Amino acid sequence: MGTVFFGGLDTSGDYMPDMVVALREVGVQNVALGSNDLIQMSGLRGSFLDQTIQAGLVMRYRHGPLDDFIPGDHLPMAEPENLVGYSFGGLIAAQIAHALPSVKRLFLIGCPIGGAFLAQLRANPRLLVVDCIDLEEHGDPLRAGMSDLDLMAALPMLTGQRLIMSGHFIHAQDGDQGAHNRRGLVKRLRAGGLPVRRSEA
Repeated sequence: MGTVFFGGLDTSGDYMPDMVVALREVGVQNVALGSNDLIQMSGLRGSFLDQTIQAGLVMRYRHGPLDDFIPGDHLPMAEPENLVGYSFGGLIAAQIAHALPSVKRLFLIGCPIGGAFLAQLRANPRLLVVDCIDLEEHGDPLRAGMSDLDLMAALPMLTGQRLIMSGHFIHAQDGDQGAHNRRGLVKRLRAGGLPVRRSEA
């Protein structure tokens, strides 16, 4: 059993490797960071805002630029059972969860996945858990199942939050506060059904 974490479009800073550390700290076994080459494969180009718009137009739905790829060729481990995706990484994780037979649990954090695709994933009997963690309590304007119109309307706020690493980006902060936030997020993942292995007495 393995777990792969996919971070968002903004790959700077230490938050992604620290998220892997935080997962290991609570007993998540065989956890690794998803490869950034999937971001390049998705065909997103330009500024952060440009890439967000492109992701909203194509990656939120079942049919997109990753339709023809073989997901196992781009994962850090063979046959993971659990996928965790933050923001755009959640869109990548959702596409892989749909395509890869080994995946049993999918966790989407601050992920603007389309409503129809989300319903399709939740109806898949292979997926035992499809858990969406929206970050509305932090002021994140993105949420699972939101419409295209709502996503476009959220972009100015999202851009402003990125400048000060607040709201949608609260778990990508550097420093002690960011580390604290990520460990709180890991607790929510555990509560949502992410398997951990308890230490032997």
